[in-house]
Amino acid sequence: MSAQTLKQEIEKKRDHIPSPDLCLRIIDFVAAKPFAEREFMTYRTFYNALNEGNESTEIFSAVSFLASSRIEALSPLGIFVDESGGEHELSARDLWDVMQTGRIVHPRTGILIEVPSKSVLIFFVPSQKFDDKEGL
Repeated sequence: MSAQTLKQEIEKKRDHIPSPDLCLRIIDFVAAKPFAEREFMTYRTFYNALNEGNESTEIFSAVSFLASSRIEALSPLGIFVDESGGEHELSARDLWDVMQTGRIVHPRTGILIEVPSKSVLIFFVPSQKFDDKEGL
């Protein structure tokens, strides 16, 4: 699948998507970024690139939709920063668990701990649905 195919998929579902035009712009933004710059995109990355006239809640909704199982254009990941400043990457599953429960098994110690939301940074990478061979 390519960015163009993702955009066609969004057009087909347009009436059931939050901010479909913004979703299309996000796909264009990601597709235009050099590959090396696609590895760590946060909500702030998208807001800074696309905020002209858009509320942060619209951008949040569009990014969340693109990362949802309904389209899977973006893959959500996370970084957990522990009490000593150590950074630990979280898989999508680990991120989901910590967001739902507010707890995590510490990757280094194995102890179940409460995680304040400010200790987890969510970021996104393009999913495998972005195929650079086809391009836009």
